[in-house]
Amino acid sequence: MTLRRIDVHAHYGHWPFASTDHSFPALLAMVHEAGIDQCWLSSAKAITADLVEGNRELFERIESHPELAGQVVINPHFVRESIEEINKYVNHPQFVGLKTHPTYCAESCDSRGYREIFDAYSRISDKPILVHCFLLGEAQALIRMAADFLSLPFIMAHLGGAEWKAAVESAADISNIYFEPACSLPLADKIAYAVRCAGPERFLFGTDLTLLDPWFSIGMVESSQINEETKHLIYSGNALRLLGH
Repeated sequence: MTLRRIDVHAHYGHWPFASTDHSFPALLAMVHEAGIDQCWLSSAKAITADLVEGNRELFERIESHPELAGQVVINPHFVRESIEEINKYVNHPQFVGLKTHPTYCAESCDSRGYREIFDAYSRISDKPILVHCFLLGEAQALIRMAADFLSLPFIMAHLGGAEWKAAVESAADISNIYFEPACSLPLADKIAYAVRCAGPERFLFGTDLTLLDPWFSIGMVESSQINEETKHLIYSGNALRLLGH
């Protein structure tokens, strides 16, 4: 059975360290070869260096590629600028939400700056917010934040990293937190465990390309002890529902 795939966690642009090919042609090749019908991208430049320029480059780049969508990167140290960036792109037809990386920002996800941004965002949109959570502490901060903004869906990217079981168990009762498993840790059947803890409607497909090969995440889904209906929800159904489709 061929399942449509929506990748909610991917990147555009060059990273300041060695990894796979970060070029735009390489990105498109990964997307098409992996059978990804829609790929949600955030700008590496916006995450690591220049918020405004990175977001601008991303949205200009994807306009001629309907299979690509954009996440606006925000930074709690630049509250006013982040809110301006949201307002600039929130009505763009390829806008699918926000992305933030608390580790690179050196700021906890439940800080005052984040709260100001999310409060402003909650007044104009209900599209999901992808939050980097590779440590249990980052996941716990997201849990504290999400409980105060129940109208906003938050995606726990990386599922807490090596401490994924504790992250999933802690967030299982927070209905507006969704889980995305992309990482380089080959841990056995964490998707099935998370589905059992929180339900199949709370899990999303993500790859972290171009940093990681998308087939790694596909392999995690395909090797999990879950049924075909759950795979469909993970690959696309849950993401479409978050976008109101």
